[in-house]
Amino acid sequence: MNKLIINIIYLFISIYPWGKFFDKLIFSSSIQTGSKGISTFLLLIIIILGIFNKAFIRGFTLIQRKISLVIFFSFTFFATLFSNTPEKIYSDFINLIVYFLLIFVVVGIKPSQSQIMKMLKILLFSTFTMAFLSLADYLNFINVPYFNEGYSNIYTGNKYIFDLTGPFSIRTEISFHLVLAIFFPILYIFSKNLNLFSRLKYLSIFIILIVVSFLTNNRSIFVSLGFCFIIFALTQLKYRGKFSLKGLSIFIFIFVVAIIYNLYINDSNIFLRVFGSESDLTRIYALKATLLDIIYSPIGAGIDMPYLEEIGGYKDVHNSFTYMLRAGGFIGFISLIYFFKPLLMNSLKSNYSGDKLIVLFPILSLLIFGLFHTSIQVATFWLILSLLISVNINQTQKK
Repeated sequence: MNKLIINIIYLFISIYPWGKFFDKLIFSSSIQTGSKGISTFLLLIIIILGIFNKAFIRGFTLIQRKISLVIFFSFTFFATLFSNTPEKIYSDFINLIVYFLLIFVVVGIKPSQSQIMKMLKILLFSTFTMAFLSLADYLNFINVPYFNEGYSNIYTGNKYIFDLTGPFSIRTEISFHLVLAIFFPILYIFSKNLNLFSRLKYLSIFIILIVVSFLTNNRSIFVSLGFCFIIFALTQLKYRGKFSLKGLSIFIFIFVVAIIYNLYINDSNIFLRVFGSESDLTRIYALKATLLDIIYSPIGAGIDMPYLEEIGGYKDVHNSFTYMLRAGGFIGFISLIYFFKPLLMNSLKSNYSGDKLIVLFPILSLLIFGLFHTSIQVATFWLILSLLISVNINQTQKK
């Protein structure tokens, strides 16, 4: 049954970056963005089969510090129950439980290194295909149904610039998937012994993903990519004693060309937009409100939007870490960090082999992106996280 679960995971990864596109295409164009669709069904099938196959039990046995996870969920449950939105126990809270069940199941099926790499390649090429069609539709080369119908746009001071949203309703949703995949080509080029054709293939994929990312007008993607690239270069210097200046020059050239296009040709100026606007300050206001709320409520404020006095309304925290801190309070948040401590320590002590880098950096990329958006509700993030845990466990058992 492990093989069946692996194949369903392959299918899940193939369609998840497309949002509700396949649901609308197959069933009905009236399907709402937040509705549960094919990908959710596949995710539940993976977990159910994993429970019947006892993969969940095996994963539960392999992973340490489960009691800290129980503490986090207990605090989050009761905090949400007594919050202004107790109904989120039946949605967001259950989603969190599903993601952790997924971790235990995937670790329990013990995917091989080749299976892990295949999953990541499927994710890359599925995201790239979605991004390529989004770009072609945005530039009016072709007309893809349900693509770029989102309402997102930004005002640059003299005009509105419409965002590329692909099969999603807003730029943030497509950005979740782009930020997971955009660093893959860099990792494959620098961490694998590839022939010239393969290098050109991954370089082309990287260029397309960069262009699509610019047209989403989401600055956070490039903040995440920039930090990841710096960290990657430092790890290469530390553990391999060298870094390809030729390769570095290629990527710097791509960045410069993309920025020149964005600033002077496309004139969207996403990097010159005024910082300190209500959108940017919301994150600071939300952190301040969250800290005040959890001081008054030691069990946390639950899965609930804070009331921001500076804005005069309830707003999303726009930060994954603030989201989790608010959900479980100080004790719950610290318990969650304690649960992931072995994973963090093993990753820091790693020799940074090529395959492990390919699993690690998408997680790092989305976590950095999560400083500006609530990105932890992306299922593929938790799937890749479970793969990294599997890699760490395998390395520990071999020692």
